Amino acid sequence: MKNRNLKLQIILLLVIAILSGCFSRPEEKIHKKLEEVVKLEEDFKNEQKPLIKLEEKEKKLYEQIIELGYKEQDKLIALADEAIELSNQRQEHLNEERKSIVTASEKFESVKKQIDKLESSQLKKDGQELYAIMEKRYKVYHQLYAEYSKAIKKDKKLYEAFKDKNMTLEKLQEKIDEINQAYEQVYLLNDQFNELTKKYNKKKLAFYRKAGLIKK
Repeated sequence: MKNRNLKLQIILLLVIAILSGCFSRPEEKIHKKLEEVVKLEEDFKNEQKPLIKLEEKEKKLYEQIIELGYKEQDKLIALADEAIELSNQRQEHLNEERKSIVTASEKFESVKKQIDKLESSQLKKDGQELYAIMEKRYKVYHQLYAEYSKAIKKDKKLYEAFKDKNMTLEKLQEKIDEINQAYEQVYLLNDQFNELTKKYNKKKLAFYRKAGLIKK
């Protein structure tokens, strides 16, 4: 008899839990999903520091290579190989960063259904604007990832060129110019991504306040 009562209590608790989930306001479901997105993007943030450190190390090696020139070929080759390895590591961190963004963006897509269920027309409009900003942010990130990956490949080709005794200064300069142009695009997209991130966070807090999810 006790076991039967216990089973009934467990079933009742499960039913209550399911029903409470069903009757949650769309605003609350949106809040839950958006905060899950924040957690999923933590890996993206964690990849920033190692990427910056690798960039700094690689920059120092590049400066050493330029200073050394072709005076000591063996040393130059060693430095170039080291720089190539750092470029490979950058790409690995960049790939991990992208995985985090892809997972977060997939979670974020599920928010749209809840936004459409909002009763308040103004809140729905705000939710749609919020969604559009984040959608654009993710689009810019994918462009940034593609351009950064291209720039890394160009870096590696330059280091390989430094190892070639027959490479002319003119050809090297052409490669350096290409790399500079590539990184100009990377910096531009990075700035756009950061601006959209700030805009999204500001809009999200405003949405939370209007929806009564946080205190004003």
